[in-house]
Amino acid sequence: VSGSGYLDVSTAVTLPDLSSGLDQAKCINRNWTIDNTNVAGFTSYGVVLNFLPSDKIGTIDTNLLVVKKYHSPTWSTGSMVSKRSTFVECSGFTTFSVFSVGQPNNALPIELLNFEAEDEGSFADLEWTTTSETNNDYFTIEKSENGVQFTEAGKIDAAGNSRSLLNYEFKDEYKRGSRSNTLYYRLKQTDFDGRFTYSKIIALKKQKNVAGIYPNPCQGISTLVSKSDITHVKVYDSKGIQILNIQNAPANFSDDNSIRIDLTNYPSGMYFVFGWNENNLIYSTSLVKK
Repeated sequence: VSGSGYLDVSTAVTLPDLSSGLDQAKCINRNWTIDNTNVAGFTSYGVVLNFLPSDKIGTIDTNLLVVKKYHSPTWSTGSMVSKRSTFVECSGFTTFSVFSVGQPNNALPIELLNFEAEDEGSFADLEWTTTSETNNDYFTIEKSENGVQFTEAGKIDAAGNSRSLLNYEFKDEYKRGSRSNTLYYRLKQTDFDGRFTYSKIIALKKQKNVAGIYPNPCQGISTLVSKSDITHVKVYDSKGIQILNIQNAPANFSDDNSIRIDLTNYPSGMYFVFGWNENNLIYSTSLVKK
């Protein structure tokens, strides 16, 4: 071939070290040596590399396939022309060497645009958006009270492969009696082949106040609606005498984290309500019984 043109070469050789530039778990178990024997007068050339489905190692995304040219001790990438599931075409080469096909080392399984958490009173609302996904099987939402030791909060199926914006949401119910007012979350992304990566860790400060006591004034029974982990409530009369000590029990605390305060058997007047999280006072207010 003279001048600019294409060489279709399929001579197999021993594959050089793939430690730089190719993902060794996502490459083609085939390579080609191209030299300029009997070729003269060229300025540049391109290659069309064909391979069999059985040549693939690992789970390969066709959209990410690249032609790699070996320059000891690393690989460089040519200018892609076209690609299919079993061939790639690349141009712009001016020297000769060994070629292979694979995915770049820096091909990320997902591109995460954002990852945020909002306190919604009795649960954390987590939302995240991906701009692309490659062989993404599922997300695991992990949480921690200290930012070091994480446990699984739940799982959500992922899209697999995508090149568009995708939005995800997960609601994590708060554990009643938690000692921490700050929770830490991270995403664990798992590929179809079992490999995984972690997102950054985000911190969520839970609101320390409560929505309030309703009704106030009351005829005898009022409800404290909590936005935080109140574990027990103490009620005092106007003389400072404790009249109620409401513990965190199913009979006293409902599923929506509201607390029933019963003053039916107490006289009309002013009362003082204190909400505690273990040994920490996190809420106080006055309550009037008519």
